[in-house]
Formats: sequence, C-alpha cells, structure tokens
Amino acid sequence: MAMVMASCPDCGQIVELDEPEEGQMLSCPNCRARLEVLNLEPLEFDWAYNEPQLLDLWEEMEVC
Repeated sequence: MAMVMASCPDCGQIVELDEPEEGQMLSCPNCRARLEVLNLEPLEFDWAYNEPQLLDLWEEMEVC
C-alpha cells in the first residue's frame, strides 16, 4: 500500500501513514492529539477514546 494522508480532526494537519490499519492508534505530529484510524478508503481519523477511563470519570462525577 502506498503512503496515504488524512487531516487531523483537531488541528487540520495532514498526517501521512505508510501502512495504516483500522483501529490503529497514533498521535498527530502537530498537536499531539490521540487519534484512531476509522476507515482506510478514504483514510479517516477520529479522536481516540479510552472508554474504561471515561467510564471511571463518569462514575466519579455521579458520586459527587
């Protein structure tokens, strides 16, 4: 597979990947946002979420 590009959803910087895989996690080289590869054709990123951490935070907020 050739080098493919997509823009960071946070800062708009073009990010290039040589052999992307769906679900791959990476950081934007410009803003350091944690990203996840959602689609390969076309290459598409979204913010990477760590659900267990979000659930822990949600539970803490409910207690307060």
